[in-house]
Amino acid sequence: IESMAAAKPPAPYATPHAPKRLVIPFHLRLLVVTSVGCILVLLATVRTSRANGSGELAPVHSQELIHFETTKGDDEVIDSFDRSAWKVDFGDEEAVRKHFFVDEQTLFTWHSVSCVRRDHVHIGVPMIGAEAPPRGTLLVMDNRTPDCSQKAQISTGHLHGRDTFHYGRFSFKIRLAHALEDTQMKLIRKRERNAAVPVAPNAMSCLALFTNQTEHNEIAACFRSSQPDIMSLSFYVGEATDGDKIHLKRQTMKRNMSDAFHDFGIYWAKDKVAFSIDGDEVWTPDYHTLPWEPMTLRIILRPFNIPSVYQGSAQMAVGSVKFEPI
Repeated sequence: IESMAAAKPPAPYATPHAPKRLVIPFHLRLLVVTSVGCILVLLATVRTSRANGSGELAPVHSQELIHFETTKGDDEVIDSFDRSAWKVDFGDEEAVRKHFFVDEQTLFTWHSVSCVRRDHVHIGVPMIGAEAPPRGTLLVMDNRTPDCSQKAQISTGHLHGRDTFHYGRFSFKIRLAHALEDTQMKLIRKRERNAAVPVAPNAMSCLALFTNQTEHNEIAACFRSSQPDIMSLSFYVGEATDGDKIHLKRQTMKRNMSDAFHDFGIYWAKDKVAFSIDGDEVWTPDYHTLPWEPMTLRIILRPFNIPSVYQGSAQMAVGSVKFEPI
């Protein structure tokens, strides 16, 4: 009895049948988790980078964000950008892909919501309308597969420029949002549609220079499909200079600007911003502070109604974009 009382209880897991505890070092666990994450990202990239085989633009990877360390009026920064002039014919897929990304994302603009999709951008389609080039690119807005997030009801096309600019002259040959043409839909979707369907009343066409990487700077010209004779011209300057204020002018054109192609111009210099249509200057803002951050181009077709309830389809036609350094 005494010997039994004095005996120590066996140590945990001391019996030969008890399982041994396996301890994996932290650095090995971290390596495994990182490797699995990389494999999943690679598989997703391969999946989304396949061409869709329908004559539409093959997916292009989104541009990585670049943080510009700049100062207002810094001539060294200006000289570091490509100063060569170029013109993109939007009937030429290679040229379009050289200068523009086609993103897939959720687009939030002034609280409107839509799904930006690559299959809503169609390159090399015959153009229709007065002053139309032979071929160009169509951005389409409709309710096909709006599956990005936020319960969006609308899908649309969007072009995001690869090139970064610090001042210049920009020219866009564009036909603003208009009704989908039956002949074009046969080509890009291989099916008939009702040509009598009017343009969606909630479509907005925008041409813009934009950045929000250090401060929000933007220069934009926009039209609503419900008011195709009124042009909304605006620019933003960042919080450090003007409290992220918008300066806006609504210019009445006295004609329907969506029934034909027009040449829209933006002139952006250190001391001047000017907007023009078909060679005629329509607004030169008289403000001391102007956008100065490096910016990229945007060509946008989106809804403007809030909430963004689907109200019909629309398309925006792009003939060409030209840049000239100043």
